[in-house]
Amino acid sequence: MPVIKHARYLGGHKFQLGFSTGESGVVDLAGYRARGGVFERFNDLSYVREGSVDPEWETLCWPGGVDIAPEALYRLACPYVQDKNAGNLGDLLKHYWLLRIVERVLETQKPQRVAYLESHAGAGLFQLDGARVSRLEKERSAVCPSVEAWGLFDRLNPGIENGEYLGSFALALRLLAEYSRSARGATVRGVLYENHPEAIARIEAHWQRLFPLGMVVDMRKAASSADSFLKGIRACVEDGFSVFWLCDPFWGKSKDDDMRWWRLLEDVPQTYGILFAYVGGDSTKTGMGKLDFQKTIHAPCQPWRQAPDNIRAYGLYCTHAVCRLFDQI
Repeated sequence: MPVIKHARYLGGHKFQLGFSTGESGVVDLAGYRARGGVFERFNDLSYVREGSVDPEWETLCWPGGVDIAPEALYRLACPYVQDKNAGNLGDLLKHYWLLRIVERVLETQKPQRVAYLESHAGAGLFQLDGARVSRLEKERSAVCPSVEAWGLFDRLNPGIENGEYLGSFALALRLLAEYSRSARGATVRGVLYENHPEAIARIEAHWQRLFPLGMVVDMRKAASSADSFLKGIRACVEDGFSVFWLCDPFWGKSKDDDMRWWRLLEDVPQTYGILFAYVGGDSTKTGMGKLDFQKTIHAPCQPWRQAPDNIRAYGLYCTHAVCRLFDQI
């Protein structure tokens, strides 16, 4: 559970908070006044400004024994952004290619031991609002206009019409579970990295729905670094698994950290990798050709010897590179 390491009063009912996860954010506590009881004191701003971090309880406290649980403050200060992004055009592009690539490799290589690793797993199951559901068909057509091509996605994601949307790892592991049953017991392993408390809590709450019965899933409740992720990939390879992995290289805390993810490609063993980052564009205003995506090395890896000149702190790559690499499998 994240705890509060420092706080700064910003005026009104607002505080800037820093958490043990390294994240920070602003909370507005004006809504607590309506709860009554001890929080009636929040009507007095001179009292509100006295809030500070108690070093023992590691949360925001006020004179007279008033405090707010750190997990509640964390949810206010650091809302879970993947709820907003789930099912957008970038997500659909990623999931479409992820499933096609995994399916193609399973059909052609027929491995008996298969592992799937994901660097930033997310919650795995999302509830889309009505507006997002209504836009799915249009955005799916932007990724691939063929209705038949989405058959696999729809089969693995049966609740989509009701707004239930599965994340990358849930889709991939469901596909691998189907393969395991058809391949007479092929062994499947999942290794997931996630450190956001909201995402972890939701994965644990929906564990039986997300993971097929009997599947071995190693849930690592920690932020993945390029080094730890590479270590996980290597361990699966050494255990004799054919490895699929997916990572987003732009989750680092600095440009140097981001570039360490790119350098991972030079060290990764022979695996099936998907490096993905959605870096711009509004799918409601622009066509697919005007969006910038990054999605590379979908084949038995041919690691970059050096990053393309246009990577800089972010990096862009045209979507047609996906098609060329897909053809190599």
